[in-house]
Amino acid sequence: MTLVAAAILSASTVIGFGCYTDLALGKETNTVPGHHVPASLFSGASANQCARPSIAGNMPSGVSRLLQQGLDCPTALVLSGALLVVANAFGGYSNDGYVAEFDTATGKLVRVISGPAYRFDGPGAMAVDGAHLFVASSPSNVPGSLTEVTIATGKLVRVISGPAYRFDGPGAMAVDGAHIFVADFGTYPALGSVTEFNSSTGVLVGVLPSDKYRLDNPDGLVASGADLFVANSAEGRGGSVTEFNAASGALVRVISGAEYGFEAPGPMAISGANLFVLNRSGSSVTEIDASTGKMVKVISGPAYRFDDLAAVAIGDGRLFVVSAFSALGKGPGLVTEIDAATGKMVKVISGSGYHFAAPGAIVVDWPKLFVANSDSVTEFQASG
Repeated sequence: MTLVAAAILSASTVIGFGCYTDLALGKETNTVPGHHVPASLFSGASANQCARPSIAGNMPSGVSRLLQQGLDCPTALVLSGALLVVANAFGGYSNDGYVAEFDTATGKLVRVISGPAYRFDGPGAMAVDGAHLFVASSPSNVPGSLTEVTIATGKLVRVISGPAYRFDGPGAMAVDGAHIFVADFGTYPALGSVTEFNSSTGVLVGVLPSDKYRLDNPDGLVASGADLFVANSAEGRGGSVTEFNAASGALVRVISGAEYGFEAPGPMAISGANLFVLNRSGSSVTEIDASTGKMVKVISGPAYRFDDLAAVAIGDGRLFVVSAFSALGKGPGLVTEIDAATGKMVKVISGSGYHFAAPGAIVVDWPKLFVANSDSVTEFQASG
């Protein structure tokens, strides 16, 4: 999986339905046919909802480029082969959201996936299963849905929705064999659930209810071996992690207790035998032995500069933790690099040259890293 020397992508202009011209290369790049993409997405100006970070100053050593074309409030990142896929919360003037695909080798925008048929509405979490992309939409005050798309063409496969799926704030997703699991955050007073469906057909397999599995506003989901782990953010009630068998749905254990230091646990990552859980409200990372559920350590302290933890990724035995600072007004955000084996800090990645602006997502395509900001994606190279 991946971090990169530097050029800011050129602006582009829409020339009609279904394509645009790159002014620097003079080439057309396809969007999904039949849907007009607002010119603001390719003009170098913000489409309307998110402030574009300043690009003044020089890129530091190791930073490859700042991706800005076709982005409007990026919310999630996934990798599929040579493509970086970015979910965007807004869509120019329609505000319904869309998905953009970039070539990871060149940084060039490949296509924009957008249009009413996709039923994007605040798209967020994404998952890749073979040739298909699954995108979760979690609109306000109405049930959510999942949109399935063929990655190579951007064509719609199906929209998965309906009362039986219990999509109520669908967020984190995990792929396990032929099935996909979706963490549904829940709307008060509901405490959320986990939905399982067949990735090939979209057919519902089952819904894991909050009472049996002690789910409490699930905000993270990750697979490890035969089991899945669900982070329960608990909205001011501490938090816990529920572990269950992916094949049978049998509850394995609920991990909780003061020693774990859970405070609104959310995004998670697996490295070797251990599970790392971000505590969104606690400015810490809890490390757990995934095979036993026992606490290994709580990683925290001023040197890590954790604040408003938003995302985590693993690469080459290192943990990369994103601090957004979005709600605290303390700065543009940063990434903390940690030795996953020891929990010791390697370095804090920050500075104006990275153009971090309320970063909220990260993926690794080693040795490249991609970090989603409020209206851009920073690509940079891992060191050492």
